[in-house]
Amino acid sequence: MLLSLIVFKKKYMELLLKNDVPVEDQVENPIRFIGEKGYKVLVVGNSITLHSPKPEIGWTGDFGMAASCEEADFVHRLYTLCSERGKTRMCILQASVFEKYYYRDFIFDEYRAAKDFAADCVIMRISENVAPASKRSDIFLKRYKQFAGYLSGENAKLIFTTGFWKNEFADPIIKRAALDCKAELVELGDLGEDSAMRADGLFEHKGVAMHPGDRGMAAIAKRIFSVI
Repeated sequence: MLLSLIVFKKKYMELLLKNDVPVEDQVENPIRFIGEKGYKVLVVGNSITLHSPKPEIGWTGDFGMAASCEEADFVHRLYTLCSERGKTRMCILQASVFEKYYYRDFIFDEYRAAKDFAADCVIMRISENVAPASKRSDIFLKRYKQFAGYLSGENAKLIFTTGFWKNEFADPIIKRAALDCKAELVELGDLGEDSAMRADGLFEHKGVAMHPGDRGMAAIAKRIFSVI
């Protein structure tokens, strides 16, 4: 038991070293919209979905880290794919704060505008900043399902994804949540292990460089679109 805990902590610290982009103050406005009308898609994400400029870590974009431009991040690629099939309106909800503090009594009403969007499809694209607080998997499972339920209502299609970087704490719980909520599951963990999918060498800050580059963003969008 003790050995398992030590191994778990070691692997989690390795994950933190990969993703050392601060969770706080990633965006000024966590809710944004794309498109005018059509099939409504809500994407719940973190810095991979949206990160405002932060010069101190070498990031100047106002879109998904670490794409080369807005059109190349996975959200805008996904919007393009959906729009080719029919009119689409998209809501982006940056929820990295939920990832870090899920174990607290979280107030979802600050995301009311995303709920009122009344999405036809809700994509839960979070996990990378989830820490095993109190080692209580039941708490994360409960909060994750509550969050998805708050945003989706009764009739929306649900899509849950595992992390771009494998997270041995969060990923199994997300898979369980997908079963409980009858959601489509999209696995992404193999992408983060492939340097060609990351922005390696394009940024001095190692945490930024570990994020998906344009190829990684395209792969994320393609996998999610395949189940919409």
